[in-house]
Amino acid sequence: MYLEAMRARWGRWLGLWTLLGLVSSAQLYFADLRFSPSPYTFWGALRQNLPDWYLWGLLSLVVAWLARRFRIDRAEFGRHFFLHLGASLHLALLHLVLAVGVQDVFHALAGEPYPFAQKLVDNFTTFYHWNVLIYWAILAVVHARDYHRDLQDHRLHAAQLEARLAEARLKALALQLQPHFLFNTLNAVAELMHEDLTAAERMLGGLSELLRSTLDTAGTQEIPLERELQLVDRYLDIERTRFPDRLDVWLDIAPDTRPALVPAMILLPLVENAIRHGVAGRGRGKGEKTKGRVGVTARRTGGTLRLEVWDHGAGPVGAAPSGPGAGGGRGGIGLANTRARLEQLYGAAHRFELEPGAPAGFVVRLSFPYRDAATA
Repeated sequence: MYLEAMRARWGRWLGLWTLLGLVSSAQLYFADLRFSPSPYTFWGALRQNLPDWYLWGLLSLVVAWLARRFRIDRAEFGRHFFLHLGASLHLALLHLVLAVGVQDVFHALAGEPYPFAQKLVDNFTTFYHWNVLIYWAILAVVHARDYHRDLQDHRLHAAQLEARLAEARLKALALQLQPHFLFNTLNAVAELMHEDLTAAERMLGGLSELLRSTLDTAGTQEIPLERELQLVDRYLDIERTRFPDRLDVWLDIAPDTRPALVPAMILLPLVENAIRHGVAGRGRGKGEKTKGRVGVTARRTGGTLRLEVWDHGAGPVGAAPSGPGAGGGRGGIGLANTRARLEQLYGAAHRFELEPGAPAGFVVRLSFPYRDAATA
């Protein structure tokens, strides 16, 4: 791979200087054909010009080294500018001497006379200033390429830093969510221990299984909806132990949504919030426990996955949301965390809505791009 890259790089280098030599030779040939009484043949024009550009190709390596070793920038502009000025004057002269020497060899091999000193003087008066300009042109190209490469590297580095920062924020949000969820469940267990010790023990066992399952998702930002629903089901088992005759769960999951990728533990805090307000927070009528309903809905609409978590709690109809990511006093870590994670993962491509339900309760609606776990 490295050798192929090197061959390609040197091939481009040789092609560039060959192209410049061919263009210059063609220009000399046609101009001499029109204005000179003894014009060059095309081969003669090639022999005259192509070696000059190949020599500049070799000298360009020196110019590139000088450009990178002594870059003309704001910090060292004065000193490096005059260093390159001196280098351009010397390399322009060196090119003339080498070019005349190459032509001398060619003419010697062909058995033709070649006045070396006279040609050197003629070429100096005709081409020296062009050689100086060629040096600065090469220097400008090298600087432009290096600045472009630095800009690309800077953008890549900035993008990598931004991605790492986003990942760190997501991990921090996930770490914040897990103890919040755990403490809420443990508080529920503590309350139940005074009423039904056997049920409290079953809740602890279910919580242990749930925590073991959530640990399997540690470090994973997105999991299939099917797996998220398994976590929700484990949590609902715990809550059914807590509210054996007061919890009614309604799951309406479209089959084509189950392979979709969703943020890990995106539904758990929403379901927990719905149960806390829609079941645990319900009053009792005529001395009997009143049943509360909690539902989860998943639908796919084109390239968008839509999730809803709702409850028929005691929230008043038409109650307006209050606070960031909350409504009717339903703020807190769970909803705020959900909103922040969606923002980090999907940016403007997501929606987060919290609305009063009918006839009571609240509905949380999430939507974000649909991505199949098998092909993502």
